[in-house]
Amino acid sequence: MKMSEAEPNGVIMVTQTMLDKSIIDANKTVQEYTKWHWDLDYAGLDAGEHFTVPMLLVQDSIEYVLNVKFYKSKGRGDKRISIEKLRNFAQAGDLVTLWIDKSKDESVAYISIEHDPFG
Repeated sequence: MKMSEAEPNGVIMVTQTMLDKSIIDANKTVQEYTKWHWDLDYAGLDAGEHFTVPMLLVQDSIEYVLNVKFYKSKGRGDKRISIEKLRNFAQAGDLVTLWIDKSKDESVAYISIEHDPFG
């Protein structure tokens, strides 16, 4: 599978805290990704509001559908992302990439996890 180079991808370096708390800050790459692909601008979300997308993860030739929630936290309204069952597939130090494959009739949203990307 080839990731698109022209369109933005969301890129997250996984930390142990992300895995323990299931809370991930929506960094600039994630915000650009959601705005480009779903016209979702975090600035337009109210605190507590969310947008969920099923995304495909392929590991060891097995396909998993994981729900990815883009949201603003209740209270302070921090920009966040939550990836269902991330701790089952990733470990601290992994690189997670959110991307879209538009090479087929229907666009498919993917999650890629690269273990030890700098090792």
